Parts: sequence; structure tokens; C-alpha cells
Amino acid sequence: VSANSYAYYSAALSFILSEMVKMPASISYAKIRLSYGKVGSDTDPYQLNNTFVFNQNYGSSPLLTNSTRLLNAALTPEKLNAVELGTEIYFFKNRLGLDATVYQNTNVHQIINLPTSTASGYQSRLVNGGTVRSRGIELMLKAVPITSPSFKWTSFINFSHNQSNVIELPEGVDQYVTGFSSVYISTDNSVFFIATPQNKGKVGDLYGTGLLTIDGETVYDAKGFPARAAKLRNLGNYNPDFILGFGNELTYKNFDFNFLWDWRQGGVFLSRTFSLGSTSGILESTLPGRETGIIGDGVTNTGTATDPKYATNTTSISAADYYGQYYNRANEATAIFDASYLKLRQVGLSYSFPEKISDKINANSIKVGFIMNNVLLFTQNPNVDPEGNALQGRKYVNGVEDMSLPSSRSYGFNLNINF
Repeated sequence: VSANSYAYYSAALSFILSEMVKMPASISYAKIRLSYGKVGSDTDPYQLNNTFVFNQNYGSSPLLTNSTRLLNAALTPEKLNAVELGTEIYFFKNRLGLDATVYQNTNVHQIINLPTSTASGYQSRLVNGGTVRSRGIELMLKAVPITSPSFKWTSFINFSHNQSNVIELPEGVDQYVTGFSSVYISTDNSVFFIATPQNKGKVGDLYGTGLLTIDGETVYDAKGFPARAAKLRNLGNYNPDFILGFGNELTYKNFDFNFLWDWRQGGVFLSRTFSLGSTSGILESTLPGRETGIIGDGVTNTGTATDPKYATNTTSISAADYYGQYYNRANEATAIFDASYLKLRQVGLSYSFPEKISDKINANSIKVGFIMNNVLLFTQNPNVDPEGNALQGRKYVNGVEDMSLPSSRSYGFNLNINF
């Protein structure tokens, strides 16, 4: 078997304890499951051997040049090692149930395109390396609190938590940029997603720039403008601490009412809608200071660059200058928001017609319903939906909202006739 081939291996084992061991009367069903899998993943075709690339012809003669990327004949597939342990337990004649899962996924031999010295004749090289480990837990709690001949209430709670950490990178690499989001392809208006094994850096860490601070206070220059820090800083991680869904279905005779709440807690996102709205003065938050000017809250250097002495800033500038500089899109840290939200994701109401009506058209059942999606949203940012993503080239970028269209609330009617 060559180094470039791969296969999928997996094994699973489960025990239905309620059929093997005598259980208390309150336990209707009990199961334990364990699985392990190793999955291979390849890359794009033609990534092993370097070939010449056709260039613009010289007159009638074809020109060939070297590729700018050094390919790797010894490239091996990426590997994912997955382990999962779970259980299912139902109580009180299936009126209450718990489905719990813990897992660990480890990605190794990842295929990475690394920059290299142009003196080599190439701009980048393709290598294997790096280890990323993901650990998580998923819980599903189901319940039927009330059931009767004419009324039934079914409810569920779905909880998930996942964290991915960079364990190591290819030898000689301290950090690796996994992606970016920029405006006008400018590095001054860009955030980067950087993987670093230091302190087990998390996948999804955002890096950008912000305002210059001293002892937690913003620094202003002699003209009263906020000063910008040139160094990248960790702005947070866009992944949530947890996601929770809460759904209910209430059935009364022929009526069926259901609703679903969606709660995402934690994580951050960059809102360029907020940046642009602030610098252009179209947001309500930019109203203060339009008549009187603004004195920025912070300090200014009254000494020299080599011997700084900081005093309270007392210089007033126009609101346009202040907001234009403070919320400049190059100061990504000023447009970072908590990505937490609570949504009433869906509400539905339906009615099933009696059999005597469906029988008139020889149908088994007739059901009519009304449904609403994205009904309510509660979040820290009053201007945008935290679920909005940026588009960089042909890819969506998580953790960045880049003048995205507003989320829509939809309404629908449906008629279901089953013959």
C-alpha cells in the first residue's frame, strides 16, 4: 500500500443493559455505546509532482514556467481519529429520556500550504503536519410531562459544547494563518484566524488591531485623535461556549402548536456594519458630541517618545473626526461584540381535519398549518444578527459580519393532503 492511499476503519460496540440486566421498574430502556473510527482525507488532484505551467506565448512559441508552489511527492492523507462514548436511558414508560454523548476527535498529518523563501524559486510548499484535538459533549433530554386522550405535551432540550485546540504545528512553524477576512484586500482592514500551539490555542481565535492603550486607558495624540496600535492582538474566539435548543409541542384534539428556542452562549464576532455605520454617522450611538465636539476619554503623552509622561486628554475634536478615527475599520477591536443570542427560531400551528371531511375526497388525512421562522431575536448588538457571516472570495468566513443583509422573518402556510 503506497503512502498516498488510505482506507476507512471503524468499530462500534453497544450493550442494551435493560435486556441483559434486571432494571428497576422506573427504567424502561438503557443502552451504552462505544465507537472508534479512523478516517482519511485527501487534497485536490495533482498535488504530488511539480509540472511546468503554461504562460503567455512568446510570439508563436509557447512559454512554460515553474509553479509558484512546491508540491510534495511524499504527501500522506490527513487522518482523523474519533472516539465516542454514549448512553441512552428512558424512564417511566418512555415519558422521560436522556441521550448523552462525549467524544474526542484528533486530526493529524494535516495538509498545510506553508510560505517559503522566494530564493528557493517558490512562494509556498505543501507539507503534512499539525495536530488539532476536539473534545465535546452532547446531551438530549426528552420528556412527555402531560398526556391524556385529548391533550399531549412533548418537550426536549438539546445541549452541545465543543472545543478545538491546536496541539502542534509542523516543525519550525510557530503559528499558521488558517484564514482571513479583509476589506478591499487591505492588510490594514483585515482580521486573521491564527492557529498557535502556545497555551493550546483554540481553533477560531481572531487576531486584529485596535487602539493604543496604557494601563487600560486609550492613548490620544496631541491633536486629540485616538492613537492606533500596530501590533496584532487576540480579539477572542468566534466559537460558542455552548449551544442549547428548547422545543415544545402541544397537541389538543386536532390542533398542534409547536415552538423552538435557540440559545447560543459565548464567542465573539466582528461587525463591519457597526464600524461603517459609526464612521459615517448613521447610527444613533454617534449622536453625542455633534454640537459640542468630543474629548476622548483617555490620556495623552505630554512628554517625549523616549520619556513619555501621560496626562488626562483635554483636547476636543469634532464628532466626525472622533468617530471616524475611533471606529475606523482598521481598529477591529472597537467593533467586537459578544456573539451570544437567544432566538425564537420557529413557531407553528396546524389543524388536522376530522376523518369525515377527508373521507369526502377519499384522502387519508388533511392538515393545514401556519409557520413563522426567526420570530424574535435578543442579542447585545442592536444593529445586526450575530449569525451573519462575511464572504471572502467564494468562502463564508465565521466570526465576521461584513455588511451582510438583514436576517429575514418568514411566514408560511401549508396544506397537506395524504391519499
